[in-house]
Amino acid sequence: MGLQGVGIPLAARAALRRCDANIMMYIANVVLIASACFVPLIVLANSLSGKFDPNFYEDIQPYVWVVGALLVATFPSRWRYQRFELVNYAVQVIHVCGEVYKNPSPATSDEFPQQKLSKSLRSFEGHLFRAWRRRGTVTFWSHRRKRLTEHAGKVAACLREAELKLDTEPRVAARECAEMILQIMDSYAQGRVGALLPESETSPRKSVRERELLRLSCVIVFVVAVAVGASVLGLPDGAFIPVVIGAGILALIVAFRSRFRVYLDLLTLMGGP
Repeated sequence: MGLQGVGIPLAARAALRRCDANIMMYIANVVLIASACFVPLIVLANSLSGKFDPNFYEDIQPYVWVVGALLVATFPSRWRYQRFELVNYAVQVIHVCGEVYKNPSPATSDEFPQQKLSKSLRSFEGHLFRAWRRRGTVTFWSHRRKRLTEHAGKVAACLREAELKLDTEPRVAARECAEMILQIMDSYAQGRVGALLPESETSPRKSVRERELLRLSCVIVFVVAVAVGASVLGLPDGAFIPVVIGAGILALIVAFRSRFRVYLDLLTLMGGP
């Protein structure tokens, strides 16, 4: 990895093997979700073509049923992969830390390693905030989630503080980030999502907050705008709901990436009974 004395803990190695065992089915599930998003787009195109076929919905039913069945079949593997996705991504970030440590200022490069590391750390923060959801040790409505979310924010603050040294001591920053990420992935693999880093390191820090409400508000505004636009275009009743729901799913994917499923119930509420 480019960092002397840095090795993957045993618990994290076991978690990585679980990821490797389910990665192909996870990719298949992602492709199927993307395929499912094409259905409302096809419905919209058929409605706007001026040659609406009343038998169109019967024609696409086999496609919908096949995609739906495959989604259900591949979902367990997707969940098993995502349960330890944080560990898998942590290894990638540590590799980037190694690149910075070996050569913090390459003579020929379009993107300096420091920039790459900063981008990787921002993505890793997303994994931190959904760690308690993914690991499977806490239910979504548990009273423990508030404390776990605050802890994840403090861990993110520790990483940001180490990242600040990239502009002054890049090799020191790379090593500190790598060492913290190793602790995080080891604790996570063991199920200690409330102690990803020792309390002695996190307690002095102010928790970083995730901008979920702002992104969720943008998704709602977008879905409402699509619904209004669909009404103005005079889409048939049979096409209106698929188009709105499809646009909502796409917006959730853009805003929340792999976490979009947490908010799917919101579309049901907006779509009515």
